[in-house]
Amino acid sequence: PDYSIFVGELTPEVDDFQLFDYFLKRYPSCIDCKIATDLLGYSRGYAYVRFAEQGDQMRALQDCQNAPGLGGKRIRLSIGISKRLKAEFQRYQSYNYNDYYQDYQNYYSQWNYDPYADYNYSSYAPYDSMQ
Repeated sequence: PDYSIFVGELTPEVDDFQLFDYFLKRYPSCIDCKIATDLLGYSRGYAYVRFAEQGDQMRALQDCQNAPGLGGKRIRLSIGISKRLKAEFQRYQSYNYNDYYQDYQNYYSQWNYDPYADYNYSSYAPYDSMQ
């Protein structure tokens, strides 16, 4: 399992080692930290921190939100989404439910069966006549 947090509002002087040291002192299950950089190697101002235990991830989210100690700004935290989970989520986002509905409609017709044929709709009063 991947228990990650997103750390935002990092100033440029914060490096991977400082970030790792900051979280490892507080949460022993911290296993990795990575600051996002641009093509030239400059910090983008955010990072991801991974934990081996979900408890440490949740405590870090609660305890370190708006905490000072990393650069000149207070850090902002949220749950981190791994690339694998993000790719999995995006795969389902692109699913076309209209195709599924069309498949469902065609499922019974291949055997000349109408699943709604036994319903007696004439026993219901028209909507206009209802009070």
